[in-house]
Amino acid sequence: MIIVLLTSQEFVRTMFYVCLIFCIFLDSANVAEEEWNPWEEDERVDSINVLQKRREAYRSYQEHIAKSRPKRYKVQIWGKAAIGLYLWEHILEGPLNPTVKTGHWREGEIQSGKINFRYQLSAIYLTRLFPNRITIYHLLSLCFHNSTGIGLKNSKFGSFFMKHLSSVEMSMIDTTFVSILIFRAMFKNIHQPKIIFSYSFYTGPAVVQGHVPLDTDSVVLVLNGREQQKISYSLQWLQHAQALVQAHTISRVAVVLLGSEQCTNDWISPYLKRQGGFVDLLFLVYDSPWVNDKDVFQWPLGVATYRDFPVVTPNTQMVSSARPYVCNFLGTVYKNSSREILMGILKQNDMEKQCLTNAREKWLPQETAETSRQYHTALAQSDLTLCPVGVNSECYRIYEACAYGSVPVVEDVLTPGSCADGRSSPLRLLKDAGAPFIFLKDWNELPALLKKEHVMTQAEKTERRMRLLEWYAGFRQQMKDKFTEVLEEGFFKLS
Repeated sequence: MIIVLLTSQEFVRTMFYVCLIFCIFLDSANVAEEEWNPWEEDERVDSINVLQKRREAYRSYQEHIAKSRPKRYKVQIWGKAAIGLYLWEHILEGPLNPTVKTGHWREGEIQSGKINFRYQLSAIYLTRLFPNRITIYHLLSLCFHNSTGIGLKNSKFGSFFMKHLSSVEMSMIDTTFVSILIFRAMFKNIHQPKIIFSYSFYTGPAVVQGHVPLDTDSVVLVLNGREQQKISYSLQWLQHAQALVQAHTISRVAVVLLGSEQCTNDWISPYLKRQGGFVDLLFLVYDSPWVNDKDVFQWPLGVATYRDFPVVTPNTQMVSSARPYVCNFLGTVYKNSSREILMGILKQNDMEKQCLTNAREKWLPQETAETSRQYHTALAQSDLTLCPVGVNSECYRIYEACAYGSVPVVEDVLTPGSCADGRSSPLRLLKDAGAPFIFLKDWNELPALLKKEHVMTQAEKTERRMRLLEWYAGFRQQMKDKFTEVLEEGFFKLS
């Protein structure tokens, strides 16, 4: 017997060579075995097919992700007129920074996605009512609300349904009242946003031509065309936008215009695309005969944002509390105007105690803190707000009264000028939207109207007030939807 003594290093080296020889032997055996495999070609083809199918599946998955990813469109709004704040804060409900109203440069950004929820409830069966006679409607209203259709309430229960369930059979058993409610809810076609609109808004005296950061080729200009000085300023912005279009810096332009109260807006006509200009879309205040709902659309006057009229949030007290005054009118009374006639009728019929009035002879562009407080108090404490015509039938007072739930009593007469004289005019936009106002052709009808007010119950007044506030919220949402839809079609051809 030969005994070989190895050092630790030699042992490691020897074991390495042994393992190496063993691996070579196994590899040779595998090679020999492969040479004898009669199905080698079929296995190779199958392997290639599997790999190819995996690649195709991955490519399809990538394409599906790309298609399902929402398309994003950016639009910049340059607010160079006070009505831009009505568009941004009251209609689009966008934020502004800094929040201080005297800021020289204010801006904000919002995103708006299209989400469609379509679903239905079916096979609802109630075996026994609760002892306190709660109905099926009451039970479901805990989770659902009824508006234009049935929609899910913003609750944890509702969120769970919309997020997790597509079709469900569900039984709710209340052992306390031995009552069983069985219903089946089917939720169909819950779509993620396919289109996301990103709006950015710039306003303030420091927003000047050439200093707005452009990150889009789509711009909405908000301009004032009420008087010659404003028109001259607006023309400068239009010429600036035209230069940007010619330089291919921007390619799509819309204008929101506070037009002339007599509807004479010929100065902007050469800039419209239909006249050979570059402005794709025009949103125009007042009942202009130009409105065709193709490239010219009517836009609401809104509240007097130039006097810092805020976004008013309704509360329970505003809706249900009894108001001390039947009506109000605080404003400028011009000589030989219907406002002068109105004040005379209030005085002759001893209505000044019922109606809160404060007339002045000269119009003031800005309110003092005290006059502003008086005006807001009058709106909040009156059932009705009297809205005599000014230069135009449409006035800020109408929208401001709506914000406080004070029903506008509107003088329904055409004013001199070139505004449309159609079936719905004046106030065509508001009438077409079903505004729940009181329309009078003559202020001599006012005494009879106020007599009717005295016999109304508080419950009737509260219901009317709720109806007005709901309508005004719906009207602003309608204008928001219209604005976005018009831009979708006119700018991006998405319809």
